[in-house]
Amino acid sequence: MLLLEKPLTEFLYDTDPKQSAQSRVKMLGMLADQKILLLAYHFPWPGIGHVARQGEGFRYYIEDSDLNGIVKIMTGNTDPASIAKFRYGSGMLVHMMRGKGEVVTAATCEWVMGLKRNCPFTTQITRNILDRFAGG
Repeated sequence: MLLLEKPLTEFLYDTDPKQSAQSRVKMLGMLADQKILLLAYHFPWPGIGHVARQGEGFRYYIEDSDLNGIVKIMTGNTDPASIAKFRYGSGMLVHMMRGKGEVVTAATCEWVMGLKRNCPFTTQITRNILDRFAGG
């Protein structure tokens, strides 16, 4: 998600960081300008959505039909206030028991963006995890 908001950021593992950044801007611009639906791994669930230009970068939006379905499941309706609460995703979280311990893992890029954007769900889940594991 960070590379959407800051697409000219050069990523250490790119073979040619400058060319990769330019290619990323070109591809994201085409997706945004033509409103092309995309399926992207490691994007907020369900990973189906659109990108739109925002400032010097881009923003990912969950596909409306999926967003409406998510909102309907969670709230029982699809009024504008409910849709606004679920507009942005923040990745995934997995919790599992291993022996006598517990493991929690999060899709870090999306999770960090959820915290950065003050997503109430990401913030609350993070607080719950910290309280549970820190004895708070």
